[in-house]
Amino acid sequence: MVGSSLSLSFFILNKRLDASSDKNTYDTYAIIEAIDYINYSIVISTEYSDTTYTLNYQSTDLIYNNDLKPIKFDLLGVSDLIYIKYQQRLNNPIIKQTILVDKKTDKSLLGVAFVSNGKDYQTTHALLDDINNYEEGIKYYTSRYKEGSSSVSFNLGISDVTSKKTYKYSENNKIIGQHQDIELTIFYDKDKLTHEPKLILIYEDALVFVQIVTSQRFTGSLHYDRTSKYTSSTITFTFDVNIRETDAYEEILIYEYDKNNLLIKETTLLNAIDMYNYEPTVETLYAIVKVNYYKGNVLPNYQHYSTTHKLYLGDLIDINEHQAYGLVIKTSFKFQ
Repeated sequence: MVGSSLSLSFFILNKRLDASSDKNTYDTYAIIEAIDYINYSIVISTEYSDTTYTLNYQSTDLIYNNDLKPIKFDLLGVSDLIYIKYQQRLNNPIIKQTILVDKKTDKSLLGVAFVSNGKDYQTTHALLDDINNYEEGIKYYTSRYKEGSSSVSFNLGISDVTSKKTYKYSENNKIIGQHQDIELTIFYDKDKLTHEPKLILIYEDALVFVQIVTSQRFTGSLHYDRTSKYTSSTITFTFDVNIRETDAYEEILIYEYDKNNLLIKETTLLNAIDMYNYEPTVETLYAIVKVNYYKGNVLPNYQHYSTTHKLYLGDLIDINEHQAYGLVIKTSFKFQ
């Protein structure tokens, strides 16, 4: 249906000057209300007016995704958010460009989890409950949002992760897309596993179990409630997941020396609590720190090796620390 013309105030607010033409170019966000795939036309409502307009496409080459790559007309759908540039009035426009900004996904990807605790998770709700209750034996990266909210937060339980969020803009500084790049590395000690580990993609309505390999990439999107239907509310994700087998220390031996190079104290640290409570003596100038690792579970299959470091007060070394169910975290020991 072709509606009435937009008000003069709308055109003043929305007017853009096209440097390559002597005509004025306008732009707006719009929602697709109906589509005629045979005749290449769509019915839209715009962010500035309740009136609907019918756009007829002479060429479908003017349609793009939010990476500004051409897409086919039949990829447009009802309720999609689009950004259009046009000349003349919307009741008889010359369409210059249409960008598909936001397409609601029916399968929101909430995150990824590496599970080694032996639990047989069957539902997203069960897994997220354990994540939120800090259940041991799970490494995860998940997105969280509340019904009716316009924001997304991230629930982080990975020992090594980098995350970068980017926004895509049109030439008129309109947001046409949001993307989150996430690279995460999960460490585990094979000799300490008591259950077969599982790698799980967490979708809003289902869990998907995937094969564990050294490095792999997953893509998906998350749709959350819009503050306005003319606002982008879908984030696309790229998960680069790296799974690394490694060892973790069994004990840390500390030999403290004074300024005369005399051994004055020996200490054995067995866990994170011991490291937290450890304090060198006042007379200590430096220490020889020996980090012992063992491979294998049962004697005589233990393979012993160690790393040795000379540390002064304030120095630190990187170490691998055991967590429950064979998981390993990258941390550090500071001599202080």
